[in-house]
Amino acid sequence: MIKINADIGEGFGCWKANDDEKIIPYLDYANIACGFHASDPDIMSRCVFLCKKHNVIIGAHPSFNDKLGFGRRLIPHSIHQIKNLCIYQIGALSYICNFHQTKCSFVKPHGALYHLMMEDLSVFIALIEIIKGIDSNLKLMILSGNSNDKYLKIADSFGVQLLFESFIDRIYLNNGNLKSRSQENAVITDVDIMKQQYRNLSDGFVMSDNSRKLTVNSQTACLHSDNPNALNFLKSLKKHNL
Repeated sequence: MIKINADIGEGFGCWKANDDEKIIPYLDYANIACGFHASDPDIMSRCVFLCKKHNVIIGAHPSFNDKLGFGRRLIPHSIHQIKNLCIYQIGALSYICNFHQTKCSFVKPHGALYHLMMEDLSVFIALIEIIKGIDSNLKLMILSGNSNDKYLKIADSFGVQLLFESFIDRIYLNNGNLKSRSQENAVITDVDIMKQQYRNLSDGFVMSDNSRKLTVNSQTACLHSDNPNALNFLKSLKKHNL
């Protein structure tokens, strides 16, 4: 079955968005928030410690500096500003990893920055450039879709590897994009439906909101850890050996 990733560390101080301690052991990849849309140094350090303990691959989850909007608002930035905000966040997590004698292995932008990367090629190239400049061993996680070959060609020219992902708990549109969270029923919370989508994704396809079968060639599938049934889904997978 396809490997699972989840957004982790999305709290502040004593406030928790989810139970990282219980979710992390089930993951293959953890996208750790870096302080701009959520998280703080203590949370980041705790998540890195837990990932190392449970042999979970660590990734940086940078975003726009938007705690009020949880990084889901599109905030105008120049390419230069996008590069700097990502360098800042990736650097912070990387040095926390160094302290714990482990490493940051990939980058997955969060929220509005993720969608902008997939819509604006100049933003995608900017992220590839900073990864090349920071550590070319870092991979960039992006949405699997019809443009895989285009993104691969650009990344290969810089010597950067991509990780293509799909989504366990999001509704897909006929064009392969995700249904906007601003619309009703964009997020799947029913465990049985999530399990079926996970099985489909592992077999290389997903059903759109209009029942169209879409080819999805991904290496990992994302589960949002703030989904109210995220932990129940993960426990169910383990119970049924999926």
